[in-house]
Amino acid sequence: MTPSEAPVFGIIDMLRDRYPELSAGQRRVADFLVQHEDEAQFLTAAQLAARAGFSESGVVRFAQLLGFSGYPEFRRAVCHDFRMRATTSAMLVSGCMALAEEPDLIWEIARRDATLIQESARRLDAATLQRCADAILSADQVFVTGHRASYALAEYLSVTLRQATGVGTPLSFGTGMAFDVVGSAKSGDVVVAISITPYSKQTVDILCAAKQRGLRCIAITDHPLGAPARIADDVILFETEIHAFTSSYVGVMTVIHILLATISVRSNGRSEAFLSRVEPMNDAFHTWYRQGTDELCRGGTKAPAEQASSDGWRAEASRRSTEDGTSGP
Repeated sequence: MTPSEAPVFGIIDMLRDRYPELSAGQRRVADFLVQHEDEAQFLTAAQLAARAGFSESGVVRFAQLLGFSGYPEFRRAVCHDFRMRATTSAMLVSGCMALAEEPDLIWEIARRDATLIQESARRLDAATLQRCADAILSADQVFVTGHRASYALAEYLSVTLRQATGVGTPLSFGTGMAFDVVGSAKSGDVVVAISITPYSKQTVDILCAAKQRGLRCIAITDHPLGAPARIADDVILFETEIHAFTSSYVGVMTVIHILLATISVRSNGRSEAFLSRVEPMNDAFHTWYRQGTDELCRGGTKAPAEQASSDGWRAEASRRSTEDGTSGP
C-alpha cells in the first residue's frame, strides 16, 4: 500500500464507521480494540485473536478489510493512533502494563529494539536516501530541526552533517530566530525535520515556512501520512513503539546513520577534505583529552593542559591545506 492509498488516521473512528458491516467475530475484535487500544498496540495477530475470541487468520483478514496490506501495517496504525491521542501519563501506564509481566526486562527491551532496527531498515527506500543525500551535498546551507524529544536527535544530525560535509546548522525556536533564519535562506538550501508522534507544532511550523520559502524539505518521521510527511518533498520513515512512558528512538538513529553513510559514500572525498582542515584546529586548541598527557582532576585541582601556539597551528594548517589543494581553514 502506498502512502496515498493508506487509510487515514483514526482507527477508532474507522471501526465505528465500519461496525455495521462487520461479522460477529470481527465485531468482537473491533470491540476489544475500542476498549483496550492501549493494550492492543503491543499484541501480535495471534494474541489479539485469542483476546477477542477469534481466529488469527480472521484478524489478518479484518485488517485487510479495513484497507491495510496486513496485520503489521494495521498494528502500526493502532500504535500511531494511540500516541496521537494519549497523554504522557496514559503512555506511561500503557508501556508499564505491557512490560509488567516480562520475566527478563533487559532482554525484552533489547529484543524489541532489535526488531525496530530491522523493520526501520526494511522500510527504507534506497532511491529516496540517495536523492536526500544529493540534495544535502549540493546545498549551501542545511538546517536541521526537531523539538522536545527530537531536539537532541536534530542536534546530533546537524553536528555529524557538519563534520561530514561542512554544512549543518541546528534550527529551533530556542533563540526566537527560526523564521528569520528560514526567511534568509536561499533557493537550494535544505531543511531536515525530525519528528515523531505526537508531532511538535514548532517543527511543523518550520516545515510550513520552509515550504512557502521554496526550500527543499526532508522529513525523518514515523508515519507517511503524518503532518511532517505531508509537507516534505522527501520522507524517510522509521519504526518506533512505546517503551514505558516514551517511544524508542533506535529506529530513527538507525536511519540517521544510514543517511550519513549514504552522504559520505556519495561525497567524493568531501568529508575527508573538510576534516583535514578542521583536525589541525582541534589539535592546536587541545580539544580532546589525551591519556598520558592530561592529568585527571585530583583533590579539586587540575593540571593546566599544554597550550599550543597560534603560529604552530597555522603552520600545520598551511601544510595540510597545501597537500589537499585547498586554501586553508
